[in-house]
Amino acid sequence: MPLQCCDSIGTTKRCIGPAYSGEASRSGLRVRHLFDHDTFAGKFRKIVEDRFKRYGHFESDTEGEIEPYKHLAEQLRPFVIDSVAYVHDALAAQKKILTEGANALMLDIDFGTYPYVTPPRPRSVVLALVLGCL
Repeated sequence: MPLQCCDSIGTTKRCIGPAYSGEASRSGLRVRHLFDHDTFAGKFRKIVEDRFKRYGHFESDTEGEIEPYKHLAEQLRPFVIDSVAYVHDALAAQKKILTEGANALMLDIDFGTYPYVTPPRPRSVVLALVLGCL
């Protein structure tokens, strides 16, 4: 059941905006943080503290939430690469790159029809940015 959000504008009505706000505010976690557990744990604690300040105190076992990420990091490690370097290497080798464009430019938070946009950057825009087209 969708959560009750304040003044939503035709979104999913699941209040996912806060989940993506970390990217825009440069305060979120990245996959690379998983591989340095002390850094990950510190950033995770800071995010929880910030959420308490913003949304009021809610029940959270922060330390209990952090612990499973040690194991998860090791499971994910073989699947994580520097995707920008990977794409640039492929381009330098004149390989063909197939991308999908289901999420169009008009949904991009910077280039789209604001406020009817989505917080995560659409892949078509990411590709253009990575390739230096925007």
